[in-house]
Parts: sequence; C-alpha cells; structure tokens
Amino acid sequence: MKMYFKVPTKWDELSNWQLRTIGRFMFNNHNEQIQSKFLKCFCAVVLLLNHSPVRILKVAILLCSIPLVRLAYLADFIVEKESRMTRFPNRITVGRWPFRKRLYGPSRRLGNVTIQELSFADKYYYDWVTKNEIVDLMRLTAILYRPPAKKPHLDDVREPFSNLALERNAMLTDRVPHHMMYMVAHAYEGCRTILIDAHPKVFPKVKSDDDGGKSKVKPYQSFARIIDSMAMDEVQIFGSHQRAEQVNAWKFMNVFQESIVRQEKQERQYQLNAHKGRR
Repeated sequence: MKMYFKVPTKWDELSNWQLRTIGRFMFNNHNEQIQSKFLKCFCAVVLLLNHSPVRILKVAILLCSIPLVRLAYLADFIVEKESRMTRFPNRITVGRWPFRKRLYGPSRRLGNVTIQELSFADKYYYDWVTKNEIVDLMRLTAILYRPPAKKPHLDDVREPFSNLALERNAMLTDRVPHHMMYMVAHAYEGCRTILIDAHPKVFPKVKSDDDGGKSKVKPYQSFARIIDSMAMDEVQIFGSHQRAEQVNAWKFMNVFQESIVRQEKQERQYQLNAHKGRR
C-alpha cells in the first residue's frame, strides 16, 4: 500500500499548529542538552501530523512500518544553523472570550518595521540571547506585536510603533505563551541575520585568530548608534533625527550602505590624487 505525505521542508512552511508544538518543545528544553537525533525524531512526527483523523491514522501506520530513526532526516532543517525562519506568526490571540484581543506581528523579513522599532527590538533580542532572561523575550514581543490600527496602512495593520506605548502594549503581549515568544525571537533571529548579510558595509566582518582566521561580524553595536550617525551626518538624507527614526528599516540600511560605499570611493580617490601630487 502506497501512502503520500506532504511535509514542510523549511521553517516558513510550518503550519501554526506545527510551529506552536515545536516551539513549546524547544522552549521547554532550550537550557538543556538534548541529543540532536531525539530532537529530530520528535520534530519529524510533528511535521508528519496535522489535525486530520485520516492523517493521524496514516502516520500511525507509517510508524508501525518504518523505524522512527529513518524519518529523522525530515527535520534536518530544524537543527541546521543555516536554516532561517523569516516568517513571523501572522497574528496571536490573547485573553478569553469575549475579551479576546488579536495582536499582529511584522511582515516577512521585517519588511514593514521602522528603524526605530528595529533598534528597540534588537536591544532586547541581544539581551535575551546573552542573559537568557524571560523578561527580555517579553519585551521583544511587546515591541513587534501590537493591536490593529484604527486606520490600518496597506503595508502594516499594526498600531504605529511608539516607545511610550510599550508598557501599555505589554499588558496584552505578556499573556502570549512563552513558547510563542520563543518562536517570535527565532523568526527575528533569522530576519536579523539576513539583514546583516545583505549589508556587509554596515556590518563588516573581521577575521578572528581564535577561530582559524574565519570572518565574524564585529562585536554587537546598537542600531541606535547607526541612527545617530546617519541623522548627524552633514547631508542628513532623512532629515532630523526624529524623521530618520520613522524610515523603513530596510530602506534605511540600503541608503546607509550606499553612503559608506560612496565615502570609501571618495577616500580612495583622494588618496590617489594625493599620491599623484607627490610625484
């Protein structure tokens, strides 16, 4: 008897149920040493399952016919560091009926966040990674997930970001399950890596003698400093500091990258002219 299964092959293809289930397992065990094979076996079962009774029956038959270890390869992308999750959970519902609230997250690859929002989010993401305190995970979620705006924009249905409204917004987002916050941080990490890799001049890599001469990104620098340097530049492409904070993060980084390229080109030309003048 032949059976066919459609299984996700990357993070962004996971259903909401699969994302919640895998997120709960990974969050509950993220401070423990778990064998990769055990993790992959667990995730492989989750990838095969859904809420359909027929699907559950098919998976039961499959597991009776094939050793679970042979299916572990289905979850290779879960444990691979190169595999990126770039799609945030679209919306998260908190509270009980009839007081439920829907919170909406950023678009794929942080495509609709401002540079100010990114600056705040990155600070708490970095604190979460380095300190491993749940309060930073909660703050990160409070920044990225917000109620719908009264007049939603085509690119963003969320309320406009305001650091003054974070405490009020946290009263809603603090009720988000911690394992979902963990997956929000996981999606942010994937988007952040892509953003950094796309702008090598803004985030230059340096060779490390301690790691066989491999290139690494320079030590952490706050996005707030990047905003300051752009806003205080003589040209001020985006205007005042306050206006610069409201610029789309990707647009801001693209312009900042181009400004660095032009500056380097001018410096090389200046050095070339100076060398010719000494002859």
